[in-house]
Amino acid sequence: MRFVDDQRGHPTFASDLAQMLLKLGVERVPGVFHTTNQGAVSWYDFAREVFGAGGHDPDRVQPISTTELDPPRPAKRPANSVLDNMAWRLHGFAESRDFREPLAEVVAELV
Repeated sequence: MRFVDDQRGHPTFASDLAQMLLKLGVERVPGVFHTTNQGAVSWYDFAREVFGAGGHDPDRVQPISTTELDPPRPAKRPANSVLDNMAWRLHGFAESRDFREPLAEVVAELV
């Protein structure tokens, strides 16, 4: 399996996102917030984490560049889509969990 290694982001798990959105709603916090799990990774690194969490050999995942995608993506993707949760932190909220924690939970539920 091949995944791009030149695009980075913060994986965000729906269960954690739902809790963060609920907190914003209950506390009636105005403004725009980026709410993501922690741990910036490339799609390649993320795929390796998924394989590892599932008990599979992460070395089965190979890195490629965005230009090597076949077929190419119809829309250009940013190389760095890591969102800063600064407004979240400035409001006094604790940082969210590292994405590896909810990943392990999801994999455990699927196995």
